[in-house]
Order: sequence, then structure tokens, then C-alpha cells
Amino acid sequence: MTCAVPLWLGRCCAERGEGMRGERRARARVLKLAIATLATSASGNILWIYLILHARSRGASEVVVSLITTSSSLMLLTSPLWGHVSDVAGRLRVAACGISLLAASSLVAASSRGALEFISSRLLAGLGLAMFVPAVMAEMSGSGSRRGLSIGIYSASQSAGWALGLTLGGLVARALSTTHAFYLSLALSSIGLATLLTATGGGGRTARTRAPRAVVTKPLALLFASSFFRDGSIIGAYSVLPVFLKELGATDDLVGVVLAVNSLAQIPLMLLVGRLVDSIGEGPVFVCGVLGTSAVIIMYSVAGSPLDLLPVQVLLALSFSSFYVSSRSLASRLVPGSVGAVLGALTLCRHAGGTLMPLLAGLTWAIWGIRGAFVALHLTSLLGLGMALALLATMRGAPAPKSHGEQRGDGRSGYDQLVG
Repeated sequence: MTCAVPLWLGRCCAERGEGMRGERRARARVLKLAIATLATSASGNILWIYLILHARSRGASEVVVSLITTSSSLMLLTSPLWGHVSDVAGRLRVAACGISLLAASSLVAASSRGALEFISSRLLAGLGLAMFVPAVMAEMSGSGSRRGLSIGIYSASQSAGWALGLTLGGLVARALSTTHAFYLSLALSSIGLATLLTATGGGGRTARTRAPRAVVTKPLALLFASSFFRDGSIIGAYSVLPVFLKELGATDDLVGVVLAVNSLAQIPLMLLVGRLVDSIGEGPVFVCGVLGTSAVIIMYSVAGSPLDLLPVQVLLALSFSSFYVSSRSLASRLVPGSVGAVLGALTLCRHAGGTLMPLLAGLTWAIWGIRGAFVALHLTSLLGLGMALALLATMRGAPAPKSHGEQRGDGRSGYDQLVG
């Protein structure tokens, strides 16, 4: 008996030590994925915003400028395919291929002189992000009651990258040129790729699994439709917003600062919203996110100076954080067995809207001016709000499906949490 006690204590200490080491390894891996997401997002934002300004400075028409955004959104429509591939063949392997395409896009942008090069660069960037986003988001998504916080960590890293890209890209563009900003994008994507490869623990190889087929239910269909109109409207607004800021008298670096306010504010808000979603459920947070976005777009149409847009960008940060975290948490909770594919489908809906709405913005801009384009996009966003309210009503009136419920200690299923 005397000998058994030390042996038992030794085993307990060994198990606890192994558990702590495993936890430290997991945290280090999440940190590496967050850094890779930050660097990749910074690179991607430079290739979007400053390519728009680069093209406009070289005489690109309103339609060509809108096609720069549309072309990348067109490639992002392949996100469900890459989400499924990542579920089967390895998420980090697919993500690494995506960052490589982003680096290639930077090289094309740096040498671009005409519409063909502008659009080709964005096609490569769109395909790269279509591979990277659903793969890494699924890899970082938590489970159970901490899913919202896990997605919040990913989203905060993404927002930090967007802000970094806008700020550094603007400084480099003003001090040197937009071409040098694209070389900065290349450096950032290279950092992201190197960091991601250190997180794979063996070159990104993962065991092959057979992903279950996702069934599109009515709540999931309404979620997809709301994302189409909400995301499409704000992407359409952002496709002309840099030019609008220039017309209001902003310099290249001030354009970056105004746009970066949104991304910087998202960093703490993503984490706060993640905790809020875990506490009250996705439904109410989701509706508030769509409503806030609709308000932001109409506020753009009445702005009189770049400084007028600063508080609007903060509201956009809160709205986007609410929508993004709640929608991704909701999608992964509704179909927990095929997270990569469903998040890819949600990204498809986002960029299906992002393919069409910039064209709407470009056409209405040519006819009624940029302010008229914002009004048209605001009306479109109201359709997304209607879908969000329908989703909330459907979920409140429907019984919790047992196949998707995640039973909690207080007796409430995961489906009950969706509507708070």
C-alpha cells in the first residue's frame, strides 16, 4: 500500500504534465495559424484596395474598376469545392496552396499596366483566398460552447491583417508607389506561408477522412440568402469607396487610415462578439449585424468629408463582427460534421453577391454617381435584413433537431442556443 501511493501520484503527475504539454502545443499551433491568417489577410487587402487605386490612376473606367472586385469574387465562388477538398485531403495543405497563389497575384499586380493584368491579378488572389479562408477557418473552429470564441480568434487575426495591409500599404503607396505596395504584399504572403508550414507538423499532411454530406435545411438556406445580400452589398460599396474617398480629397495614406479604422476596431470586437454569441446565441447577434451594415451603406451616401466616415467605419466594424462570427458559428453548428464544406458554401454566397453587386455599383455609379450607387446598394442590403428576420422567426418556431443538438449541462440543446 505504501509503495502504491507514490506510484499512483507519479502516474497522475505524468498525465498532468503530458496534458499541459499538449495544451501548450495546441496554443502554439493556434498562434501560428493566427499569424499566418494576419499576414495573408494583409497581403490580400493590399491586392484589393490599392489595385483599385492603381487601376484608376492609369485611366481605368468605372466598369473596369468594378470588375477588379468582381473577378476575385468570381473565383471565391469556388470556396465550397476547396472547403470540401480541405475536409478530405488536409486543410493546411490546401491553405498553403492558397497563399502561394496570393504571392503570384502580387507579382502580376506589380507588373500590371492594363485591364487584363489588373483582372488577372485579382483572379489569382480570389482563387488563393477561396482555398485559404474555409480551410484555415475550419481548422481554427472550436466545438461546443467555445465555438464562438474560436471563430472570434480567427476573425480578430483576419481583421488585424486587414488593418495592417491598409495602413502599411497606404504608407508605402504614398512614399514610393502602389507598385511597391504590391511588393510589400508579396513579402507578407511569404511570411504567411512560412508560418503556416511550421504549424503543419509535417508539411501539412493530415489523415484522409470521408466528409459526410451536408444537408441544406431551411435555416441554412435563409442564412446563405442573407449572406448573399448583406455581403454583396457591402462588397459593392467597398468596390467604389476608395475612389469616393479620393473624390472627397483624401490622400492615399488617408484612404488607408479611414478604411483601417474598420479593421482595427474589429480586432477587440471579434473576441467580444465571440463571447457574446456563446452566451446569448447566434440569432439576435446575426440580425443586428445585418441591420447595422444596411445603416452603414446609406450613411456613406451622405458623407461630406473623409472624417465623416470615421464613426461610420466603427459602426461597420461592430456590424461586421456581429454578422461574421454569428453566421460562421451558426453554419458550423447546423452542420457540425462537414464544417469546411459548409463554411465554403457560406463564402460562396458572400462572393456570389460580391460578384454581382460591384457590377451594380459600377453601373449605377456611371448613371447616377457614387452616392446613387450607395443608395442602390442600401436597398439591396434590406433584402438581406428581411432574410435574417425570416431566419430568426423560423428558428424560434422550429423544434430542435436531435441530430444536430449539442446537449449542454443545463439541458438546453445547441439548437436552442442559436436563438438565445
